[in-house]
Parts: sequence; C-alpha cells; structure tokens
Amino acid sequence: MNIASLQAYVSAINSGELPCETEEISADTHYNDMVTTALRTREGISLESLTAGQRDHLLHAAQLYISRSLLVREGDYVRLTRNGIYISDSIMSDLMKV
Repeated sequence: MNIASLQAYVSAINSGELPCETEEISADTHYNDMVTTALRTREGISLESLTAGQRDHLLHAAQLYISRSLLVREGDYVRLTRNGIYISDSIMSDLMKV
C-alpha cells in the first residue's frame, strides 16, 4: 500500500526507498475477507483454501442456508444460489467470524 503522505512518499523516493506500508491482518480477518469476496464469484468459496478450523466454522454456519437452498455445496466449493444472491449480505455476515 502506498504511503498516504505525499511528502513522505516523495522523501522515500528521493532516498532510494520503496514508498509503501504493509498491513498485518489476523487469520480471522483474512477468513472474513475471503467470505465476502469469494461468495461474490460464480465459483464461491473453495474449501481447500481454508484451514480445518475455518472450514468447520463455514460448513456449520452454512447448514441453515444450505437447507433453505440459499447456499449449495458442490464438490470443494460453497456458493450462493440464485435466491441466495438476494440476501447475500446477510448470509456473508452469518458466515463470518466475529
């Protein structure tokens, strides 16, 4: 991520440094980001991309929506159904780790 301060950015360039900042995120934040981005895709969330604990959490939280045909598990993926898209914000919220 670029440095927000223009002066600091120019100063870093002039010093031969890379003008960027890094951000450390927790495993839960990474999981939540994956839920909100992957469920917006046609494929959905790849269960292989999750840790065992994240996978267990997701599948447990998804059961209600799967039983209501708002989510579907197809092979190694969990994705929204056509009807699930209409309430996707609520579903994503319930699948997140808070």
